[in-house]
Amino acid sequence: MQTNTETHLVVGGAGDLGHRIVAALLSSPQPRHVRVGLRGGLTGKHAVRAQAWVAAGAEVVDANLQDRDSLLRACDGVTAVISAVQGGPETIIDGQMNLLDACRQTGVARLVPSDFAEDLFSVPEGINPYLDVRRQFARHLQSSGVGYTHILNGGFMDVIFASPGLVQADAGTISFWGDGHMPLDFTTLDDVAAYVVAAIDIPETLNTVVEVAGDRRTVHQIANDYEAATGRSLTRICRGSIDEGYATLRRMVAEGAHPMALLPLQYLLPMMSGEGRLRNVASADYPGVRPTSLRSFLTNGLAPAREVV
Repeated sequence: MQTNTETHLVVGGAGDLGHRIVAALLSSPQPRHVRVGLRGGLTGKHAVRAQAWVAAGAEVVDANLQDRDSLLRACDGVTAVISAVQGGPETIIDGQMNLLDACRQTGVARLVPSDFAEDLFSVPEGINPYLDVRRQFARHLQSSGVGYTHILNGGFMDVIFASPGLVQADAGTISFWGDGHMPLDFTTLDDVAAYVVAAIDIPETLNTVVEVAGDRRTVHQIANDYEAATGRSLTRICRGSIDEGYATLRRMVAEGAHPMALLPLQYLLPMMSGEGRLRNVASADYPGVRPTSLRSFLTNGLAPAREVV
């Protein structure tokens, strides 16, 4: 474990995952200085939240992914940078490349990129563009000379079960492709944040891929958990084979479907096929994190995550 006080920078701290990582860093018993990078710093559009962080003991600085000078200042004196930014290639590749360059120039020892997903390294190219760009940046990061830690957590419980896709609460159905027996990995946003903090405090996680999961449940187990938690049963609807699911996705893309309409299939199909399954889950390596089970999450209610950009 670390013995000296170090500075940890969170870039994208205003996002739904980012602000949870900041909170987890501030509440951690490990001595550290917490720095939060926001566009505009204390005077930007998140000034109220920024002032609250300062009151809690954090430092808030300007960090604009398109402003290399701001990134150099933000990374100065930092040991580990955690990126929780969201967006398309201009953010995940171009913006994080600027961040990586600032890390390299200022001597940052570790960069945690904005992965936080199923196993993006095993999902074939072209299925999910959001995973494709993360994988592309990962290649740059791993060859950069800057230390890295990739954190994979399956799907966000808060997101998957708060929006239609897997469970259609109003219709009382759960839809799937395949046989429904493939274990799916889920972790709450709060638990992901806790795992991030736990992982960066362990030197052995440097230059590794860390896989964690709050729970692993098949579609059929999810239906049972849902009924036990809510008292409402779900009708299980098989939409077809995995191949038929991918054919449906390709047809939707060809027909120009809205990107948001594609998201459920882009993330869920690789999970249901097993291509995106986490194969080396190491949640037990972090006993200080007590993750929320799916049944507990469903019992305590579904609170939709709201991403702040």
